Amino acid sequence: MEQHVLVELNAAGLTVTVSGEPGAVAVFVDAVRRGRPAPAPARPTGWARLTSQEAAVATLAGRALTNQQIAHRLHISTHTVNYHLRQIFRKLEIDSRVRLATLAQPNAH
Repeated sequence: MEQHVLVELNAAGLTVTVSGEPGAVAVFVDAVRRGRPAPAPARPTGWARLTSQEAAVATLAGRALTNQQIAHRLHISTHTVNYHLRQIFRKLEIDSRVRLATLAQPNAH
């Protein structure tokens, strides 16, 4: 299928490189054939948007540890903890550690 699609695109005077999961590539190719833009891939939401380090910071902050305690446990600076908390709050669209504690509870995310 892939070579056939490339032949069709080349015949139309287009040069396209497509890579990714086979299902996503098939959706893209189908959309091109139909003359419609391919749907944007789904963005992760909530807790899934956090990096592993942010998730670790969020979990510890959710357990009411101070920034200094979090820094000590994760072997990072308190400035880095502050940075991660800002990113966490932005990504989760929250503005308090109380709300973070609620979200950090098991099965809350």
